[in-house]
Amino acid sequence: MSVVLVGSGLTIGYVYLIKNACSGSAQATVVAAPGTAQLLRSLADKWSDTNPSVDGICASVQIGEQETAATVQALAHDWDTATSGPAPDVWVPPSSAWVKAAAAKSAVADQLLPDRLPSVARTPVVIAMPKAAAETFGWPDAQLDWKDLLDKLAQNSSVKVGMSNPATSTAGLLALSAIIDADDNTEVDPTELGRVFSLEQRLAVYTSTTDELFAEYVKGAGKTVNAFPALEQDIVRHNAEHPDLPLVALYPKNATTEADNPYLVLKNAGWTSPERIGAAEAFLNYISGDAARDAVREQGYRDSNRVPGPKLTPANGVVSKLTALPGGVLLSESITRTVDTWTALTRPTNMLMVLDVSGSMGGLVRGTGQTKLDLTKAGAREAVDMFGDDVQMGLWVFSSQQSGTKAYREVVSLGKLTDDVDGKSRRAQLKSRLNGLEPGGNTGMYDTVWAAYQNMQKNYVEGATNMIVLLSDGADDDQLQGLKLDQLVDKIKNADGNKPVKVITIALGKPSNSAAMAKISSATGVNTYSSERSYDIGNVLRAAIFDFQE
Repeated sequence: MSVVLVGSGLTIGYVYLIKNACSGSAQATVVAAPGTAQLLRSLADKWSDTNPSVDGICASVQIGEQETAATVQALAHDWDTATSGPAPDVWVPPSSAWVKAAAAKSAVADQLLPDRLPSVARTPVVIAMPKAAAETFGWPDAQLDWKDLLDKLAQNSSVKVGMSNPATSTAGLLALSAIIDADDNTEVDPTELGRVFSLEQRLAVYTSTTDELFAEYVKGAGKTVNAFPALEQDIVRHNAEHPDLPLVALYPKNATTEADNPYLVLKNAGWTSPERIGAAEAFLNYISGDAARDAVREQGYRDSNRVPGPKLTPANGVVSKLTALPGGVLLSESITRTVDTWTALTRPTNMLMVLDVSGSMGGLVRGTGQTKLDLTKAGAREAVDMFGDDVQMGLWVFSSQQSGTKAYREVVSLGKLTDDVDGKSRRAQLKSRLNGLEPGGNTGMYDTVWAAYQNMQKNYVEGATNMIVLLSDGADDDQLQGLKLDQLVDKIKNADGNKPVKVITIALGKPSNSAAMAKISSATGVNTYSSERSYDIGNVLRAAIFDFQE
């Protein structure tokens, strides 16, 4: 029997019920991503031939098909059958990473999801490339990690890089998680962040799903995109369907990130029953057996022990034996960081840099032979070069030596980096005028922040990250008798809530006003940052721009 639920976001593919030497019915609903659902249907078909029963009750399963991101959302809000279809007794996401993502989203999902994550099938994340292009990277013998692959991609302009959204794509999520934390130490250092930014800048195609990347590869015959993260099983399937446009898999040599297709029995869900859980566990027992393992391998997956099937051969663009150990299960924090970092990189950006040029910024930084302002300018120039052409950016400076009664001065107006400003691109003008900044005067910070905030709201860009990045090494010691800290915070909190602007503050050295800077940032929902040694200003600036929490 086949049931299709129109408009529910969930398609029920097959219901298997065998009534033989049993009575009654215990039917479990299994929800999986489209690709995994196809595999589960074939397994359920074979299971039905065994006349399954639980305690004399006829056992059956119905396989529901739903995009994984939609399931994560539904589980996070106490499953609504009106919008999401039948509630599942079992969830089989493509990767355990999605389990962590769901748990991180809400306490509801965290309570629903079990600790036990038995794998139905495994398939590693690889980079899909045409054979000729892969051979320039040393395929099939090269031993490259994610860092090596990205560095080589950055050096080869003929490679058209594609990426799928980590918020909706398993291959995109797992690949970016490995890239963002390339050394697997659970921290993202500035070098790793810079490498991810370089990847984003190189993208020729960006899609929601991996299937869309394969479709673009076929549509453009490899000319629009020819290198992108994918699952090994996807490559086997693609090559069977498009033998005229084959792809091969490049495997990172470090720990292999895998889609493990965990089978999650939702025993704690209020909508299920002991009978349905019994049917769900009976199906799991079948999946864990030898007959089901053979069927898994026949479809181009590896079984739960990573044993390959007959389709995993070099003739099909992949390898039989994996030499790298499997990577560990990603932490919830890693998933959140990956999605947040990538979102910050790919969202439109409208940013005003506001730099302290007061006299104290002329102080030398021990061991560098440069002043704090010199290092700040170098970090700011690096930030200007990191952004794509569609980003909007401007530059202000502040100290009591600015013209008139204002503590601040606009150096380059806010606008697209490609716009013409006095005969040069705004990007070129920003870097040129940064070079010419000199220190002097006191630190008129609070009036400057409020003026900058008003300017950003006036030039607000819908759908973009609208932010002020302020760098300073001293307290507000301006003699102009302007705003006090509490007055500034009140003004920010009472500003137009429909045009939120993040004020990211970076304290240089060990300023006496670090608590005040933290209070300013907190009023806009973000953290403050610090560069205590000052010589790492560029790294801190990059982290502050791309690592802040939305």
